[in-house]
Amino acid sequence: MAKTRRYRDVPPFLRTPEHAFAWAERNVDLGDDFEEMRSHYEALAELYSDFANDAYDAGRVQIYRAVRVRQNAGLHVRFDCLGKAWSRERAGAGVYGSAPPFWRTMQDVVLTGIVNPFDIDWAYGFTSFLIYGEDQWEVSLLPQTPVLVTHIDDVAIAPVQGSSGTAGETWQTTC
Repeated sequence: MAKTRRYRDVPPFLRTPEHAFAWAERNVDLGDDFEEMRSHYEALAELYSDFANDAYDAGRVQIYRAVRVRQNAGLHVRFDCLGKAWSRERAGAGVYGSAPPFWRTMQDVVLTGIVNPFDIDWAYGFTSFLIYGEDQWEVSLLPQTPVLVTHIDDVAIAPVQGSSGTAGETWQTTC
């Protein structure tokens, strides 16, 4: 039987948009133009608070991650070491940071995964969302988070139980 979300399950700082914005004011350096951008940050706080509440209501979160993989006679995805930086939106998944160089035998693919909201580092993801906004829709996973991978480049696969691995910053150093 699915676990019913209780209000107290949502991290306290994301329970309401007001809590989220107040937390951001105290904990995130939003720059010198904060007052001019106040309404923008309030809107972002509302979006992320709604996202967290929806995730706990559903008991799961669908997320996306782009990775650069070898394609010698098929794709070589390390499901045991998928990394921590994912996106809530497919359009936000990109090969960022220091990915392996792009050679002829490399291919960028987007993985679709499902995780439990309890396995998300909400503070890190929210902070990143305030900085990068809706371009990336950051979802940061905790180390060793179970990830059920359901699609590779929008092609459904038999679900594979993977893991965020050691959850390093870049996919190149996660394994």
